[in-house]
Amino acid sequence: MALAVTGLDAGRYAGSVVNRWRFASPLLAVLLAAGCSTTSFDKEQITISAGGDSASAAMDRPESKQSEAAKIPSGFRKYYRQAVTWLPCDGDVECATVDVPMDWSDPKSDVVPIALRRLPARGQARGSLLINPGGPGQSGTKFLGYARGIISESVLDAFDLVGFDPRGTGLSRPLECYDDTQWDDFLSLAYAPGLEGVNARIAQVAALGAACERAAGDWLRYLDVVSVARDMDMLRAVLGDEQINYLGYSYGSLIGSTYAGLFPANVGAMVLDGGIDPTLSAEQTAVDQARGFERALTTYVNYCLDRPECPLVGNADEAKAQIATLVEGLRDTPMTTSDSNRTLTSTLAAAGIEYSLYAESRWPILTSALTAALADNDGTQLLTSADTFNARAEDGAYTSRRGQAYQAISCMGPRITTTQPALSRLMDQMIDTAPSMGRMRIDSLVLCDGWPTSATAQSYDLSATGSATILVIGTTGDPTTPYEWSQSLTSLLDNAVLLTFDGQEHGAYGRSNACVATTVDAYLIENVIPATGATC
Repeated sequence: MALAVTGLDAGRYAGSVVNRWRFASPLLAVLLAAGCSTTSFDKEQITISAGGDSASAAMDRPESKQSEAAKIPSGFRKYYRQAVTWLPCDGDVECATVDVPMDWSDPKSDVVPIALRRLPARGQARGSLLINPGGPGQSGTKFLGYARGIISESVLDAFDLVGFDPRGTGLSRPLECYDDTQWDDFLSLAYAPGLEGVNARIAQVAALGAACERAAGDWLRYLDVVSVARDMDMLRAVLGDEQINYLGYSYGSLIGSTYAGLFPANVGAMVLDGGIDPTLSAEQTAVDQARGFERALTTYVNYCLDRPECPLVGNADEAKAQIATLVEGLRDTPMTTSDSNRTLTSTLAAAGIEYSLYAESRWPILTSALTAALADNDGTQLLTSADTFNARAEDGAYTSRRGQAYQAISCMGPRITTTQPALSRLMDQMIDTAPSMGRMRIDSLVLCDGWPTSATAQSYDLSATGSATILVIGTTGDPTTPYEWSQSLTSLLDNAVLLTFDGQEHGAYGRSNACVATTVDAYLIENVIPATGATC
């Protein structure tokens, strides 16, 4: 059902909200593919001040509200007061496990372990900085190893960097619904266009949901974003922080804004990079993302057409049509690859193309992959891109079950109305909005149809009234968390400022330019916020 929430007065919404999109945040996969080379900055620092604000100002970060921050939910004292035992586990990194209740409304519910990894501050620590790479489904403990290469040295000096695996992910009682072969089949299914194909996808999703319910039991019902946010407040307490410091990318921005809505007095420094507007309906989310990927594809093909190695011809619309025709043709006739046991299906080709649009650094790889597919009828490179995102190793093993966690977590919120007439109208809207990418993303409309669980409605303040100033970062060319979402999230939050990065990335801090880095560092370390309208 769509969310009927409008205007700033809609900040109070009784319900748990999650994202409803495919391939929400492959930030970690992008970093792996790029070899963590994202610390180089290729743009000049340009800061534009709008309105009457000064270029920077002391942050309006409230004094410690110990009486409020120290409040412990009734019955959960043993969790908030548990001791953390840190043990060396990887060079200078320390590991620990803490317990959370499966159900935050029932102190007697099952105890669930949450995995932590910490890189201690190199100087005098002023507290912990929790990090989340998004997803949903990505491992925060794994992300720590890459975050230390993209987060500024000055921040690493000042904070204990802490990655945690949200419930159901990584090492925190992860979901394991399908084995590798079954998951291969799920990811590669080629479905027919139109309602026939959508119905096939619905049946496939329902089968996965049944398998997850058999494997996880009641645990499947408690993977919602509100529960994760409540876990984070407990982490804040056991780490010894009166207020939380947090850096969340993509879906991690939704976790952060949810936390702020639940515990506004407990917000210290909070950076939400690639903002998500939690008031959007599932239908609008799907259309906005299709539009975002269409814009990214347009930018890419213009880049490609200017280069002699580009396999595309004509103008931008004609070039996009060539890509769409390639993918559509694979529905009936998959393409051979260097692996005689695997072919490139339309679904896998779409995944490889979309993954390549998340970062400008991957455009040359996409050009090479399209050349091989169009000129040589070889789908190997597009298949490799899809495998990289899906965490599939060359031997066929999946190094992570994040895709299965993604599916379960994504379905813990409002869903698209999937009556046949409503689906037909939405499919037409997707294709009208995004003629090329809309067709590739039709299956995202039924990602949760028939899923066996949904989140229990919970009330919290989406505006996070009374929080410290929250820094939202929006990237103009971001395909999956479109820039407009960061704008609307900033407006929704009672106390937030938007930093705009003019680029073609998904996630800006640590992946863009020196302007973004120095602005975020000043916010985290020196309590300085950028001026209204600041752009890098």
